[in-house]
Amino acid sequence: MTAVLTRILADNFRALVNFEFRPGKLCLLLGDNGSGKSSLFEVLALLSDLVVRGRPAADLFQETPTRWDIRDVQRFELDVEANAGLFRYSVEIKHSRDVPQPPVIRSEVVTCNGETLYGFAHGEVHLAGEQGRPNVVFPFQSNQSFLANVDTRAGRLGSFKEFLESTRILQPNPFDMDRTSRRGHLPLLERWCRNLPSYFDYLSDERPDSRVRLEARLREVIPGFLNFKLQRVVGEEKFLLAQFENPNGPPHEFGLLELSEGQRVLLAMYAAIYGMLGSQSLLCFDEPDNFISLTEVQPWLQELNDVLGQRGGQAMIISHHPEVIDYLALDSAWRFERPAGAVVARQLDFGSEPGLLPSEIIARGG
Repeated sequence: MTAVLTRILADNFRALVNFEFRPGKLCLLLGDNGSGKSSLFEVLALLSDLVVRGRPAADLFQETPTRWDIRDVQRFELDVEANAGLFRYSVEIKHSRDVPQPPVIRSEVVTCNGETLYGFAHGEVHLAGEQGRPNVVFPFQSNQSFLANVDTRAGRLGSFKEFLESTRILQPNPFDMDRTSRRGHLPLLERWCRNLPSYFDYLSDERPDSRVRLEARLREVIPGFLNFKLQRVVGEEKFLLAQFENPNGPPHEFGLLELSEGQRVLLAMYAAIYGMLGSQSLLCFDEPDNFISLTEVQPWLQELNDVLGQRGGQAMIISHHPEVIDYLALDSAWRFERPAGAVVARQLDFGSEPGLLPSEIIARGG
């Protein structure tokens, strides 16, 4: 299955008011701090938590309505182009601003090519029959999404859920990474990449081709790097060790937390490319270049672009880094602004100012 996110709508969420965004295959989000770029990523993360992981609406949306908006309903929509057609997911979150009650789901709908596959309203779930099964209606609570109980192998509805499961927000934090694999095989990196050793353990056992490609690439971008080694400690716990060249003897071995912050982030960024990008994945990188140098940024961007071309999928990047801006801005760059409180996004065209790099135009306020 291939799947591409073509539209996001968020209304009454932080500074996003009736905000619509149409991402491409690889796009760059620019703008001042507080302009709403990370809020867009947060929408995707919260909807994924609601639909895939079944987290309660009260835990996800409690403090998120727009401060100056008096409406008590938030609205979100996602459009996803897939093999089966155009999916549209819509959900409304009801808040009680005058009484101390947690937010709940007022309505939730999934359609495919206009046909309703799933609906929730007034305490009832409506499931359309697929593959010869009859339509069913049953009561369900409004604090969680029933979609969390749908098997990803269950027809078109499962395909849509599988796309959300493959949507990840990544913001590598080298100071919050585990040094060992503790929690078994985890097929996806967490937002801060804390579970990097467990994820690498997963690649070693389940995706050895991705591990080989990852190590080969790191040998090109990290001087002296040879490979990684998982060393069992107690039970299923394993240390993630990096081996480096030693001209005078056996390779030097360093634990993950003994590597520099930049090296840890590079490992996470390349591991995400090789292990998580695919024909129905969406990776959102929130300022991934904070800890790496100018010379390390462009090779990673080139590899990201190459893998997207080979495997499909999508990526969005928030960055203030001039190297990232100059590499991506000519293809698809969006500037986020808050001229009157609410966020607006406009696609940038740098062709009107020849002779200047996009990063120079941005620095001059363009």
